[in-house]
Amino acid sequence: MESIKAQDFHDDYEIIIIDNGSKDKTEEIVKKYIDHLPIRYYKYEEKLGHAGAINEGISKAKGEYILILHDDLILGERNWISVMLETVKKDERIGIASSLFITPVKKLRSTIDKIFSYIYILGWHDKVPNSPIMEVLYSGLNNDVIRREVIEKVGFLDNTYKYGMHDIDFAERVRRTGYKIVLNPKVHVEHLLSYYQKSLKSHLVKACNTDSL
Repeated sequence: MESIKAQDFHDDYEIIIIDNGSKDKTEEIVKKYIDHLPIRYYKYEEKLGHAGAINEGISKAKGEYILILHDDLILGERNWISVMLETVKKDERIGIASSLFITPVKKLRSTIDKIFSYIYILGWHDKVPNSPIMEVLYSGLNNDVIRREVIEKVGFLDNTYKYGMHDIDFAERVRRTGYKIVLNPKVHVEHLLSYYQKSLKSHLVKACNTDSL
């Protein structure tokens, strides 16, 4: 939330938080920001699944462009939103734009987290300087700007996949509709791992069954 609050982006926007059956202090944290950011908070007692939670957020969003952002990510630059919007607006054929997804191993506190950051292949482990914007085949749907018209044409994410293939399925449908997916490595997000990924058991659960998250 702090990295969003620090953005230099001042146009109209909304923040939609989908509390996906969490058992932590999410609601308490949201209350600290509710008077400072344009937040709409929706709490669900039962888990919706990753795709289901994203679909809920999309269905409640009003904007022309939708940013999907995981709870354990930090925007790496103050102009991240501005740069990513500029990226997707450059070409009307761009349907999805992602930034560089970095899991900074040196900032992870536990050895288990560091080991699994390699096992998951959780993006890059450092910035990639001077890399150009490039077209890619897929998006992880974790720090992505999507045109609303794309969702209107291809539909919501498929929540029937048990092991997290909904992102690949969605990207495939987007490309088959004629849109491009691009990566802008000039800006990045830091992935610091969710609160529940603090033990070997929690990592194994994530690796084996993403619906449990």
